[in-house]
Amino acid sequence: MRKLFIAALLFVSVASTAAPVPKRILRVTNVRVTNDGARLTIEATGQASTPGWTELDLVPMQTSTKKELVYAFVGVPPNGIVTQQVAIVHARATFTGPRPKTVKIRALQNSRVASVPKRAKP
Repeated sequence: MRKLFIAALLFVSVASTAAPVPKRILRVTNVRVTNDGARLTIEATGQASTPGWTELDLVPMQTSTKKELVYAFVGVPPNGIVTQQVAIVHARATFTGPRPKTVKIRALQNSRVASVPKRAKP
């Protein structure tokens, strides 16, 4: 019995020190794509279910095609007790490679698509 207790205690201590796992934010509300010729800059705004989300990022998804880039809007939710209040969040990513026609950002409850503009004139 004592060995089982020690094993459980070790498991809990190792599990609590593991890196936090990013999760999709609640909703994406706006997507903006700019094209400077060398790269695309993708900016997304969304809503997280609570304040305190960190490490917000746009993560490329394998469902991307030549015509459409697909990203997941993710972040690390806060630990502990937090207010149940929607919070505005932002993330940015850059892309270099063959130009797609559209960029799709996926969240937990929805997704938004933006067209890739032609290169901005200097």
